[in-house]
Amino acid sequence: MRVAVGLLIVLAGSALVLPQLGCCGCWGGSKTAVTPATLPAATRPTPRADLLAGQWVGQWSSDSNGMDGALRCQITKLEENTYAARFQATFAKFFTHNSVVTLKVHENGDVWKFAGEKDLGVLNGGVYKYNGQANGEEFVSSYDSSMDKGTFRMKRSVTTATSPTTTAVLD
Repeated sequence: MRVAVGLLIVLAGSALVLPQLGCCGCWGGSKTAVTPATLPAATRPTPRADLLAGQWVGQWSSDSNGMDGALRCQITKLEENTYAARFQATFAKFFTHNSVVTLKVHENGDVWKFAGEKDLGVLNGGVYKYNGQANGEEFVSSYDSSMDKGTFRMKRSVTTATSPTTTAVLD
C-alpha cells in the first residue's frame, strides 16, 4: 500500500513538472523554439561588423624612392575570408594606376589581418605583395616588390548627404 501511494505521488509530481519544462517536445510538451526574436534584447546575437568591406581613402608612400600620393580603395567581400580590393593610386599629381588585389583575411577580434599579391607586370615592378590589417576605421598595409616598397594608410570613407560623389574621411 505504501509503495502504491509513493508511486502515485511521484506520478502526480511528474505530471505537474513535465508540462512546465516542456521537455523539448519529447513528452508532448511545448515545441516552441528559441530564436533570436524570442530572446531578451540584451542576449540577442548581434551581426558581426565587417571590418574591411567598404570605401577607404588615404595615402600611399614609397620607402624606396620617397614618392607618395592619394589612394582610394573599394573593398568587397567575395567569400568567407576572401576580399577584392580595388585600388586607385595617384602619383605625380596627375597619373593614376588602378589594380584589383585579392586579399585573404584572418579575423582576429577587433583587428583583421590580410595578405595578398598582384603581378603588375615587369615594367611596374612585377609581383607586389601586400600585408596589413584593418580595425574598421583604419587600414594599414605594407607593399613590397622588386622595384618598390612602401605603405598604404587609409581611413573609412563616407558619402556626404550633399553629393554622392564627394567623400570625407572620418576622424
